[in-house]
Amino acid sequence: MQKKVFKFLALVFLLPLFSFAQGDRKVDSMKALLKTEIPDTQRAMTYNLLANKLRFTDLNADLDYAFKAVNLSRKINFQRGLANGYNMCGLAMDNEGRYADAIAYYDSSLTVWKQLGDEKEEAKMYLNESNVYNRTADYPSAADYCIRSLKLQEKINYVFGQAVCKLTLGNVFYEEGDSKDALKSYKEALDLNHASDKNPGMDASALTNIAAMYEDMKQYDSALYYFRIAMKTFIKSGMNGELGSTYDNMGSTLKAMGQSDSALYYYRKGLAINLGMKHSEGVCSGFLSIGNYYRDKNNPDSAIYYYNRALVISKQIGTRNNEMEIYYGLSNSYKQKKNFEDALSYLEKYNTLNDSIHGQQQTESVEQMKKGYEIDKKNKAMLEVETQKKLADEANRKNTILFICGSLLMLVVIVVVIIMYRNKQKHNSELEKKNDEISQQKEEITASITYARRIQQSVMPDERILKKTGFEYFILNKPRDIVSGDFFWLAQKENRTYIAVADCTGHGVPGALVSVIGINMLNKVIEQPGIPSPSEILELLHVLVIHALNKDADARDTNDGMDICMLCIDTTSKKALFSGAGRPIYYSDATGLHFIKGDRYSVAGEKKNSDPPFSEHEIPLNGKVSFYLSSDGYVDQFGEGTGKKYLSKRFQELLAGISSLPLAEQAQRIEKDFIAWKGNLEQVDDVMVIGVSV
Repeated sequence: MQKKVFKFLALVFLLPLFSFAQGDRKVDSMKALLKTEIPDTQRAMTYNLLANKLRFTDLNADLDYAFKAVNLSRKINFQRGLANGYNMCGLAMDNEGRYADAIAYYDSSLTVWKQLGDEKEEAKMYLNESNVYNRTADYPSAADYCIRSLKLQEKINYVFGQAVCKLTLGNVFYEEGDSKDALKSYKEALDLNHASDKNPGMDASALTNIAAMYEDMKQYDSALYYFRIAMKTFIKSGMNGELGSTYDNMGSTLKAMGQSDSALYYYRKGLAINLGMKHSEGVCSGFLSIGNYYRDKNNPDSAIYYYNRALVISKQIGTRNNEMEIYYGLSNSYKQKKNFEDALSYLEKYNTLNDSIHGQQQTESVEQMKKGYEIDKKNKAMLEVETQKKLADEANRKNTILFICGSLLMLVVIVVVIIMYRNKQKHNSELEKKNDEISQQKEEITASITYARRIQQSVMPDERILKKTGFEYFILNKPRDIVSGDFFWLAQKENRTYIAVADCTGHGVPGALVSVIGINMLNKVIEQPGIPSPSEILELLHVLVIHALNKDADARDTNDGMDICMLCIDTTSKKALFSGAGRPIYYSDATGLHFIKGDRYSVAGEKKNSDPPFSEHEIPLNGKVSFYLSSDGYVDQFGEGTGKKYLSKRFQELLAGISSLPLAEQAQRIEKDFIAWKGNLEQVDDVMVIGVSV
């Protein structure tokens, strides 16, 4: 049985604070500052600060600003801005799991900091590289770079830096099976952090790893106690990446205690956070944990499904420890299915990778580095005395050799400067080429997504269906990105007109893919014999989308699917029928504005076969009636003036105030009010509103 691997927190250093007063500005304020006339050095620093602010929320914008900082700093020869820009590029690549690129940018930053003689920043780069090597299971390199950083931190007496180094060393020791020294390092990290300014994130990271050690010792109550303390700190500090890892670790502890259902709850909470952040390593760990859950539940098919999703990501980003555990889980799962050939194949892959990661040579290399550091620390006072004695002896001969040494030193400096200048020119040329390649790749991706929009628009229903009915109508469609997760659907069958607005899981490309599935499934439903009611359409759509997304209903993610409001207008019987899956409908008649709430279940969501079918509501068509169908993007938008969401109550008041106007004017008012509310803030979700008057 392989050693259990915890998803420890790797605390990387953030961008150093600058001396001017914009360090705590909000993103919008910094973006506004860039539109003004400011010195180039301040502009470069602002680019770096924006990259740091956005690196856990918007990876594309993060990388864009980091590149801008690098290019501008290089142009104006602003070395500190250049070093920080390289670091931010490295952190962006690190977050995306592009570890080789991350190392390259960290090395570039390290080179500049060495030229500037800034040992504090030099130590930070060593530690950033150590964290990357730790995640890729290169433990000798991880220990080497961490000890380099620790020695510099001790030299300059930077206590908080020493705390972070101790935390990282603890991770290396644990992965090498040295639990005793790992726990010792974590506690030393906690003490050092308390001796400095007590950084809350650092405190919580150390507590999380201490909790993991208690779980390893089967002291589960103590483990949960420390996990919960850390979790509160991460929530308070907005450290979502660390929170996702803590949820996953809590799930592992609860699973070890036999509380498997609670464990799955925390696994999914952690996975949801990491999916939202596009944090590849966290997503891989989440899929792996859920795979282990289903394996232990003797559900090999579901386990294999999640293991394979984790394996794809693990191979992409190079997290070999996760890959090793995935092979072990796949071997056990195929053994449960009595597929012994595949079980043996994956067991062999596990053994091969385990020997590579935890082989004798790696373990001895880490142990030698650890002992070397301890010996160096114990003899430090003696070495300082010897150094002082040597300096005193050299002082007696100083007058004789001063001229020779000075001349030789000058010659060495000239040679080194020439070599460094040539290396710098070569390195900058390579980086410029790489930046051009990345820009070209981004343009290709944008072109592909733009083409995807054409495909999505081609499957959208023809508005002429509504025009033929003679109904007055408007369609307000404002995607957040190039493609949208919101869609509308129209159909005409005999004397009935069907209108639907759907809000798919996510936005952008993932939401658009689900929307295409939804439109195709609705077209398939309406082509069936008979005249279905809205509730019947939603029931059949629920089943079809589940099978389209994943044929294994037990393994499906209940977060995938769509909220939808479905309206059927029957002009012969003078009535309308409505069914809603997570979405309401508003309608206005001679008595005022009315609101009908949809069912709480989403299509392809958590609805089970034992749950009642989607409910259906009848609305009489007495006189003129106007219907309004919408996704949740309008009401979820944050306002620049208040910082709060628009909310359903305000939307209902807006409709009540404009319902007497012609429908075309209503559409203008709805869009104008949305734009005014949003102001300069970014649009948070896709927005779709449809109005129809009968």
